Formats: sequence, C-alpha cells, structure tokens
Amino acid sequence: GSGDVTITATAGDLYQENDSTIDGGIGKITLTAGKKVTLDQVQTTTSAIAITAQGGDVVANDFIKTSDATIEITGDNDVSFSNGLSDVTSSGTGAVTIIATKGDITQADGSTIDGGSDKVTLTAGDSQTLDQVKTTGADIAITAQNGSITAKDFITTSNANIGITAAQNVTLFNGEADVTSTGSGDVSITATAGDLYQEDESTIDGGTGKVTLTAGNKVTLDQVQTTTSAIQITAQSSDVVANDFIKTSDATIEI
Repeated sequence: GSGDVTITATAGDLYQENDSTIDGGIGKITLTAGKKVTLDQVQTTTSAIAITAQGGDVVANDFIKTSDATIEITGDNDVSFSNGLSDVTSSGTGAVTIIATKGDITQADGSTIDGGSDKVTLTAGDSQTLDQVKTTGADIAITAQNGSITAKDFITTSNANIGITAAQNVTLFNGEADVTSTGSGDVSITATAGDLYQEDESTIDGGTGKVTLTAGNKVTLDQVQTTTSAIQITAQSSDVVANDFIKTSDATIEI
C-alpha cells in the first residue's frame, strides 16, 4: 500500500540478515544508522529509497530497487555491493545517487547499477572499483575525489554524456570494460594526476559525440572511436601509446 517505511538506528548499526526484505509497497523507504548499514533486499514500487550511514559504511548484499523514483545511498566511509545479487535499480525516471563520503565505492563482479532512464551519479572521497553501470538517455557522472577509478565491466548510456574523473588513475581493467555513449552524448575520461590505461579489447565509443581523454601522466589506449565527432587525447607529462585503432569520420583527431 501507500505507507512509508522508516527505520532508524540512531547511535548504532542497522543490520538486515540474508533473505530479509524491507518493502515499502508504493511508499518511500528511509533507512538511517548512526554507524553502519548492512542490507539485504530493499524495494518499493514507485517511491524513493534513501539510505544513510552517518558514521560508517553501507554494505548491500542483495537488491535495492524501485521504479520512477530516486535511490540515494550515502556512506560516511565506504559503499560496497558485495556480490552479483547486489543490484541497484531505478527503472523509469528516478535518478541513482551513490556517495562514499570519505572512502570507496566497490562493486563485486556481476553487480549492476541501473538508472533506468535517469542520471547515475557515483562519487567517492577516495577510489571506485566498478562493474556494470548503465542508464538510457541520461548522463553518467563518476568521480574519485582523491583516488583512482577501475572499471571491470561496461559503463553505458545513450544520447547523453559520460564523465569519468579521478584524482589519480583511470583503468579500464579488461576487454569487457567498455565505455559507450550511443547517439549524441560525449565521453570524457580524466586521470588528473595519474595514468589512463585501457586494456586489450576494451572500447571507448562516443557514438556521434566527441571523445576527450586526458591524463596527468601516461595514456595507454586500445579501441577508441566516434562516428562523426572529434577525438582529443592528451598525456600531459608522459607518453601516449595506442595499441589498436583510433577512428572517426568528418571530424578531427588530436593526439
């Protein structure tokens, strides 16, 4: 029904055992702990979900999902999605925002963060290790304020921008670590004071949008492409190494 669910552990931990479900029906869910939040299954039908660990980590061991509503997850330290069941899904128009204020965002293999058709924003005070991140027709913004970003699987949207910025390194870890904006969105990847590294068979694809790749040190690339827009690649203090194609049509390439 329409009632909300609010659970607060004011000065302690909020802990949910395996196979336990918190279900708000069509009402919103608000989960708050003074320290750590450990979750299993959390869901609503069409309302917002807000999860806050004011003095510790957020650990998700299973799905967090809604439709046409926002999901906001904030940990004072780390936010981690511990296994392949730990999906965060807002189908429809609800945005997904995940913040690890002082620490890391970590996705286990097989975990998916899905913004439906709305924006996905991932911000870590330190580093991020990501698996599958996607939305449709909306931006993806990924920031590691003091550390590095490692992508182990796809980051994808359509007709919208992808922005990946790390204070240190950005690594596309394997051949599955594709960064793709189909349609008109731009792709921008910045390793501010470190290296930008793309593993064999990984693809950075701007669709019809431009691709801008920048590193404070070295840039190592595999497949980079757009259809009809510019590609710009800059290694500010070291080399650019291309191990596969860099291509576009009716547009400039600057390396």
